[in-house]
Amino acid sequence: MFMLQGSIRGAVTVDGTTFNSTGSVSQSDIFFAKFNGGTGELIWFKVLGSSANGEVGYALATHEDKVYLAGVLSNTINFGNGTNVLFPSNYADGFVASFDISSGNPNWVTRVHSGNFPVLHQLKVNAGGVYFSGYFNASINVGNSGSISYLGSKDGFVSKLSLSGAHQWTTRIASSTSDEVYGLAIDSETDNVYASGYHTGSALSVMNGGISTNIPSLGAGRTGYIVKLGSDGSFSNLVTQFAGGNSANITGLTLDNNGILYANAAVSNTASVDFGNSSFNRSFSMRINTSNYSDAFGFDAVAGGIVAATPSNLYTAGSFSGTRIFDPSNPSTGTSMTSVGAYDIYFTRLNTCGYYTTVSPNALSNISKSVSYSQQLSVDNAPSAVFTLTSGALPDGLTLSSSGLISGTPTTAGAYSFTISASVGTCVLTKDYTLVVDCNNPSNIIAILGARAIKLTWDAGSYTAIQVQWKAASTSVWYGANPASTATEYRITGLTPSTTYDLRVRNHCVAGDANTTWQTLSATTLETPTCSPLSPATAIAGASAARFSWPGYTSGTYKFELRYRVQGSSTWTVITTGAVVTNYTVYGLSASTTYEWQIRNACNPVGEDWNAWSSISTFTTLSGPSCVSLDATATTSVNTVKFSWPSYPTGMSKFELRYRIQGSSTWSAIMTGAVVTNYTLYGLSASTTYEWQIRNACNPVGEDWNEWSTLSTFTTLPAGGRLGEESFNVSVYPVPSTGMVNVEIADLEESAAYEVYNVYGQKVAAGTLAASSNVLDLSSQATGVYTLKVATAKGSATKQIVLSK
Repeated sequence: MFMLQGSIRGAVTVDGTTFNSTGSVSQSDIFFAKFNGGTGELIWFKVLGSSANGEVGYALATHEDKVYLAGVLSNTINFGNGTNVLFPSNYADGFVASFDISSGNPNWVTRVHSGNFPVLHQLKVNAGGVYFSGYFNASINVGNSGSISYLGSKDGFVSKLSLSGAHQWTTRIASSTSDEVYGLAIDSETDNVYASGYHTGSALSVMNGGISTNIPSLGAGRTGYIVKLGSDGSFSNLVTQFAGGNSANITGLTLDNNGILYANAAVSNTASVDFGNSSFNRSFSMRINTSNYSDAFGFDAVAGGIVAATPSNLYTAGSFSGTRIFDPSNPSTGTSMTSVGAYDIYFTRLNTCGYYTTVSPNALSNISKSVSYSQQLSVDNAPSAVFTLTSGALPDGLTLSSSGLISGTPTTAGAYSFTISASVGTCVLTKDYTLVVDCNNPSNIIAILGARAIKLTWDAGSYTAIQVQWKAASTSVWYGANPASTATEYRITGLTPSTTYDLRVRNHCVAGDANTTWQTLSATTLETPTCSPLSPATAIAGASAARFSWPGYTSGTYKFELRYRVQGSSTWTVITTGAVVTNYTVYGLSASTTYEWQIRNACNPVGEDWNAWSSISTFTTLSGPSCVSLDATATTSVNTVKFSWPSYPTGMSKFELRYRIQGSSTWSAIMTGAVVTNYTLYGLSASTTYEWQIRNACNPVGEDWNEWSTLSTFTTLPAGGRLGEESFNVSVYPVPSTGMVNVEIADLEESAAYEVYNVYGQKVAAGTLAASSNVLDLSSQATGVYTLKVATAKGSATKQIVLSK
């Protein structure tokens, strides 16, 4: 919030609301108002006045939840809520009042009664009380505390009230001629009071509680002064005084947070004042160590008050006419202004040494880890300064010289905050800096362009975390992603063709702390993707599957995407694959159902640069597969089973057989597209019952399966039994073999027939074994497992052959 105080005559409109003075339009009333500091919106507006003229508001201050006002009134006035104060009609009295800051309603009013028109120049409030100063032209009585006489003409004074408005003390600061107290500053730690102003001619008398202390005058004209009072208002010491023609005056005082006192002062334009280090006429300011001045600086204008002071800056105000130079460090050719009218108001900021600028540069640019760095600090328009680091820490690897050079090679990334002090004589300036050391950002960033995507690549490096951002150059909204720290590329998708994009990449130095410096570039997407669409694509449907086909795999295609849904549904099933194929089969569809489908492909070199989806097409699945099921039977021996069916059904593409030991949950499966009417399994266990099922798939899809046959069983014969029992011993070696296989049959009395089958049940070799020891040449067969079946009049035997090339 902020407060505004002044005077009005007649009607005034604020934020659409009209407020009126209490008297005629020729008479002025006091107003004070509260506004929202963020929006400037009026919160409340108060008018204090009467039917008489001369209501003047001099000063306003706030403290905690109260606002305080000092002024002069000349008749009975209602301060609000029926709080009336009677003022004599033949002269004016001063007042100090307290109001609630939230509503503007009054808390208390203390009357400052004088036999003539008193003036209240300053009002200050802290936790210790309410302080105000000014002058009076007759005896004065503050809050009915008793009358204090005056010495003559104008007498200056300082008074203190409690926060509840009770009088604490009043100190008269006066001579036998004209005197005023203009400036007022309170030490919040001790409640000591500093008062400034002028006195004319004779000695200055400081009186409190009947005790007077005289300060000699410096001449016949006006003498500017600063005195220090104790917390009880008693005289402590003379801080400083000077003479300067007929208009010497110290108009403003303030204390900064370090207890340094600053004063705004003036002398006549026909006289000058010499402080030993400089001579001034017109306006100047002083930096004071509270016992005497320590530095002074000035310019040719009329002094006003000091608005504020910090350890680094001094803000002053006043008035000037004509062209004036406002640079105390360069009074001949420094910064100047020319008034528009007879007198203009000025407001200026100086550093507390009296110079326009402070430590330069104002801010430090980001630097890079492991890169040599050098930055010279300076105090502009000032003598040589001595620089020191007073708080915080420089980045590792950097040092500060006394001449202000920050140099070295930073070794650790991060943000470093520190304070630099620059000593110029007795004046010390401070400057807060933050220096960011960026870690190694990705380098050699390249944008590979597509129409709807851009692939960014960068060199591998030791990164904590990568951050990628992009936006259309015509917009201000950034989008981003965070690839893994080991990533060397990122694909930005969903872009618009023929559009310029701003791109940037950076590395995080440590968790939560990213480089403020981005690696940036701009790129414009292509008009169209770099590969042709997959077209024309067609769909062939079965009962539970559909096969999608296209003439060829388009050059430059990175991958393709197929999506389908039941017609009328809003939910797509999407399949994405990078397989280099010209067809794709979808399974698990519902029979007699119409589906919608689309296909698209993405193009290299970006890889995610998609062509548009093809137009929506439809297909309808069949009511059932297009070929009949296999009606199979099983014939067993000791270690084998032969499955047979009458014929190879028209339209069948392949069949699948699965079997397992009865009671087991794990199937073994054989799938083959061989055009056969039987299939033999080898290597089974004797005297074992197996469960089995068979099914076949139909064209034109090729994966359109009939249902599994009913679960059936078979039991292998016992070892040594009839009908093909293994009644003789067969040995096969070596295992594995590279192609030449030795077969030995013990006690062979007659020739034996043999057959060799691959894992698909296909016969790959056959012949007669005439001796006990034989060699089979299987070198033309591929690596794998084969089954040898030997048969004689006595029965049969099977062995496994393993080929390894």
